[in-house]
Amino acid sequence: MKIDDIIRKCIEIPGISIKRSDFSAELLMKAKEGKGAMTFFPLFPGLTIAYIFVNSPTWAAPNFCEDSSIEKGPLLLNYCVTGRCEIVLNNENFVYVKDGEISLTERFARHQYVYPRRIYEGIEFFVDMDTVNAQSSWVEAEFDIDFHRLRDLYCPDGGTYIASVTTEIEEVLKKLWSLLDISVPLAIPQMKIYTLALFSLLQ
Repeated sequence: MKIDDIIRKCIEIPGISIKRSDFSAELLMKAKEGKGAMTFFPLFPGLTIAYIFVNSPTWAAPNFCEDSSIEKGPLLLNYCVTGRCEIVLNNENFVYVKDGEISLTERFARHQYVYPRRIYEGIEFFVDMDTVNAQSSWVEAEFDIDFHRLRDLYCPDGGTYIASVTTEIEEVLKKLWSLLDISVPLAIPQMKIYTLALFSLLQ
């Protein structure tokens, strides 16, 4: 499942709009209960980072359940900076992440994302395995990062991994978060470097 397919499904949801620029695509959510924004930066073919800001109790999930042939999506790595996010996945597992935790899964939300504290900030990485293999194989060759190995390590049998981050990984994630204070053209090369460092550490 490619990131463009995910974005396309998202903007079918009432209250969700999109704003595109030369470097990013921003989903904007406006509802009676609140608002939110999710900004996607493509880093490499098959690997995208998104910065998430929510001031709302919920955010509707795109509907992939209508296509019963889709059981898994891209490998998702989520890092919660502030708040808490709760979801029921399409395999009926209930999962949540809170401040300072990461999750990895290939499953997707069934209905909606729930934010009990209303305020949520985080980073999410989308890894499309097929595209990475076809167009970004140099990542494995040059940096010894094997996304299939990562998936098998953290998500065996379609499972979901949730844990607090180590100090070393937290430092990289905080550096990625701080890049929002830098102008976009200058920030993207650093996003790429720290993203490669993150996945290298996760191995």
